[in-house]
Amino acid sequence: MKHRIPSPTGQNCITPDMVDVYRSKTPTERLQIAFGMWRSARKIIIAAVRHQHPEWTRQQQQAEVARRMSDGLT
Repeated sequence: MKHRIPSPTGQNCITPDMVDVYRSKTPTERLQIAFGMWRSARKIIIAAVRHQHPEWTRQQQQAEVARRMSDGLT
């Protein structure tokens, strides 16, 4: 059975084939994949914040990155 993982916008975030691929992975492999995605997202957000706010101190930039990574929960 193929499953679609919906996104908040209603678009599919992941294809049914990728669902099968992820399900075939061990828990450790899935965690490694998730951590890699988290690191990539963080790098992109760091670059965006530095570009958008070059005048901010490094501490202000880091605080904004943390805010965005936690979806504003900090």
